[in-house]
Amino acid sequence: MDNLKIKLDEIIDTEMKQNSNVWGMDCIEKIQKKYSLVLPADYVFYLQYYGNDYIKDNCLFTLSASLKKVLNQKSVELDSIFDLGNDANNLEKKILFYQDIIPSNLFPIADLPGGNLVCMDKKKSPYLFLDS
Repeated sequence: MDNLKIKLDEIIDTEMKQNSNVWGMDCIEKIQKKYSLVLPADYVFYLQYYGNDYIKDNCLFTLSASLKKVLNQKSVELDSIFDLGNDANNLEKKILFYQDIIPSNLFPIADLPGGNLVCMDKKKSPYLFLDS
């Protein structure tokens, strides 16, 4: 997780940082169970130690080969990553808000400028935290 922490510290806009709470595994496991999610270790780490974070402007994330084909682009710019804080970008609030809009096998983890979402599969946990 050291490499992930280095990358997160590099891309997160600390001037916009909203939350500095550390969340216990009990909170994360409760959400996983409630919504039948399988969260990858790096997203669990993010949820535990980072908050409702905004990503620095012009920070592009390279897409995986399969996503490049689907989206017909090489990279995306993230706006914010959802977390467990009690605010507008709360992961659980976002899951509930989008539950009738996105396919039932997906859940949102972040948003892109302009309102598009980054989602994960509830069971497969494909990697959407991408190298920048």
